[in-house]
Amino acid sequence: MNDKVTTIKNMIGTNFLKNPVPITYLQKIENDLGIIFPEEFKIFYSQISNGLIINHYRKLHTIETILKNIEQEKEISKINLIQQKFTLENAYMWETPQEENDNEEEEDELSQIAHFGNIEITNMGCGETWNLIVNGNFYGTMWNKSEYGIVPCDPKLTFFDWFEIWYLKKYISLDFSGSKWDK
Repeated sequence: MNDKVTTIKNMIGTNFLKNPVPITYLQKIENDLGIIFPEEFKIFYSQISNGLIINHYRKLHTIETILKNIEQEKEISKINLIQQKFTLENAYMWETPQEENDNEEEEDELSQIAHFGNIEITNMGCGETWNLIVNGNFYGTMWNKSEYGIVPCDPKLTFFDWFEIWYLKKYISLDFSGSKWDK
């Protein structure tokens, strides 16, 4: 783990960094939210930086922005989404208005489940976000949400693995039209 932290620190240098937050602050947030952040996330935010701003479209949210987003979701949904288990196993595509659905209740439930147990850590614009799973089977892995649905990284990526790809701009746009992502 120390090698990964050193690699990331060397990669970033002092550019774009914000002061890290004390680990005790993260532990208090975990306690307040009733969750445990993945270890790599805690290490990044407590030892490397509290978020990152590269440019207008490439920002890693600060802890404060993450908390604000969690509170807004709680107000809208009337439940604490982050405490619910993220149970999706595969990509899930939102239903488009043109699609007919025989089982609308099941679709609504799946759509809601896609918001359970994950936190948005960056917003790429145009409705695309990268989210870290903090509760459920895919705990500690990154998923991509967009106007089309929610998709796991393939292969699975932890926060540090995803961060290196994201920071170095080595990720590609996800193609939601292919059969791999079909419902």
